[in-house]
Amino acid sequence: MEGALRVKAETDDPAYYAGRKQVYVDADAGLRRFEVDSWRGSGAEWVLTLRGLDSRAAAETLKGGELLLDESALKPLGEGEYFQHDLLGCDVFDEQGRRLGRVAGVVDVGEQALLDVRDGSRAVMLPMVEVVIRAVDIAARRIVARPPPGLIETDG
Repeated sequence: MEGALRVKAETDDPAYYAGRKQVYVDADAGLRRFEVDSWRGSGAEWVLTLRGLDSRAAAETLKGGELLLDESALKPLGEGEYFQHDLLGCDVFDEQGRRLGRVAGVVDVGEQALLDVRDGSRAVMLPMVEVVIRAVDIAARRIVARPPPGLIETDG
């Protein structure tokens, strides 16, 4: 289809979101709302046709953009779960209470994600694994981490 978008889902339950009737696309041209005409595909790869997106050129303007849903359309979370976007802006501390920085981004690298933690000119990537990320408190905007030895230089 000429104005269709190929989408890679970044969720552990893509089937939950298939069939939504409204989406947003955040691309270079800005955030735009679309009505969905159809969803095709399964698993984590879909092809969406969006109302008003009727040419390949129009679809190309959205290439590399991020597909978003209203907060109310997101799957309810279980105890101890959180959305990656909720991590953005959280302060990160080590287990001794020293501030390591603030989460500037979350990078997916296959089976796990990395927290992009920045403090001034220092930037580190912390793997989102239980041995490193010890506690996440979204309400307090606080993450406690145990960085691998040598990853972060501290003043003591």
